[in-house]
Amino acid sequence: MNAPAKVVTAPQPWRHAMRLGLRISLAAGGGYLLTGLGCAVLAQALVLAGLLAPAHAVLLSTLLGFVLYTGLLLWAFHVQGLARLALQFAAAALLLASLRALLECCG
Repeated sequence: MNAPAKVVTAPQPWRHAMRLGLRISLAAGGGYLLTGLGCAVLAQALVLAGLLAPAHAVLLSTLLGFVLYTGLLLWAFHVQGLARLALQFAAAALLLASLRALLECCG
């Protein structure tokens, strides 16, 4: 008796290209959103804590934002799976937006 032959499908390069495009878009857009929220939260926290004047707090948070954005871009290509990356970015954005709202209402 002969065993049934396995069907071998050709690789589909457009799937890889689409996943890569989605990852790049998520890294750029999500990283930008998280960096903006992170800079806003840090600047508000520094001012409310009385550690820096508002102008200096914004300057410091903006400079640290470049480091944060670079780290988020690297993280986006380190994580396995687009769904996991989107979930992590969404959770971080929700946390930062909540912190920002808390700092605005209590400050």
